[in-house]
This record gives sequence, C-alpha cells and structure tokens, in this order.
Amino acid sequence: MDMKKILLDTNKIINILKGNPNDIEWFKQQYKFGDVIFFTTPLIRHEVLRFYDYSKESKAEYEKAEKFLSGLEIINIDKAITDIATNIFRHEKEKHSKRYQPKSDGTEKRLDKYNLGLT
Repeated sequence: MDMKKILLDTNKIINILKGNPNDIEWFKQQYKFGDVIFFTTPLIRHEVLRFYDYSKESKAEYEKAEKFLSGLEIINIDKAITDIATNIFRHEKEKHSKRYQPKSDGTEKRLDKYNLGLT
C-alpha cells in the first residue's frame, strides 16, 4: 500500500490544536487507513505560530503548537510548485464548474477549501 500524503492547512492545524473533536477524529482516522505522512509549509507554520505572544499564558500553547508542527514534514513552496497548484485548481474549476456555483443564500463557495491530496 502506498503512503498517504496529506497537506494540512492553517485552519485544520489550528482546529486540531484547539481540540476540535471533528478535526481530531479526522486526524486520528487518517492513521487507521494505513501509512500516512502529514505536510505543511513554512507559511502555514508561520500563520499558526504568529498568534501566540510572549506571555506566560501563551507559553504552553506555543510549545504545544511548536511540537505538533515539528512533527510535520515541511514542503518548501517555490514558483514551480505554485504554478502546478494553480493549474490543478484552474483545471478543477473548469471541469467541475457546478461545484463553484454560488450557494443558495447567494454567497460564493470558498474555492480554496477543497482538499487536494499529494501524490
């Protein structure tokens, strides 16, 4: 069986760290399906850690976040990778345009909220 590779975004990491039951369960479930490796990027790492100040109250939470992030593989995103990701996104939007129609309340769907697995 191939190793499953998952890129964790900022919101998913923050929700896991805050103890969101659905996200924690999702995270645990990934291990039940076999070998899995989680990735993040330097920018996502920054986005997670920037919310913790230097206060004593934040120290334990910062250390918890740092420990969690240190367990993830880091993907350095360069221009070539952003070009590939952009093309995947554009292709998805063109081939599955119904997914990107406004919701019944008139608001736009968040196009960046589709999970893309890494292969």
